Amino acid sequence: MFTKILDDYIAVEDSIKAEINELTEEICFEKGELILKQGETSRHLYYMEQGLIRAYSWKNEKEITTWFSNEGSLVTSAYSFISEKPAFESIVAVENCKMHALTRKQLYALYDKYPSLNEMGRKLIEIYFLELEERINAIHFQTARQRYDTFIKNESYLLQKVTLGNIASYLGMTQETLSRIRNLPSKPHRFPV
Repeated sequence: MFTKILDDYIAVEDSIKAEINELTEEICFEKGELILKQGETSRHLYYMEQGLIRAYSWKNEKEITTWFSNEGSLVTSAYSFISEKPAFESIVAVENCKMHALTRKQLYALYDKYPSLNEMGRKLIEIYFLELEERINAIHFQTARQRYDTFIKNESYLLQKVTLGNIASYLGMTQETLSRIRNLPSKPHRFPV
């Protein structure tokens, strides 16, 4: 299963795919189960075959949703996994999840053994940083309405799966602001999209 993501980025020999599949461990998490607790060190990189997760942090006794991830994506606390330091966030299963795990040690051994996998790792890190920069720019420079419109365009499936409180937190606004925005009529676009 982990090898499905490889095909999106690089051509990998079947023997390498077989070795990766041999190393991965299938792990299931039930809805509401913690995958990683804030303050613990992330030791696994997961490929999510099925399910939905939410990452969140606590600040001033408030839970702040930082990201969501669903089927076909990689899941870990990137900071913690790479630096081997405690995570800034917790990761919880929003739905029952079926994942395939590699440890950090296994992943880095694969990088050493197969230099072509470094290319995949680099491409994944590039995508991660592009998405992170887009998110930072949205939070700092877009209006609440713009953030909501972008969310509807790209992640509207979450409306049926997570609470409005989680969505509001993720969008960097209060639940009251989110409710007001949702009750406003849709704005027609001035320019073709």
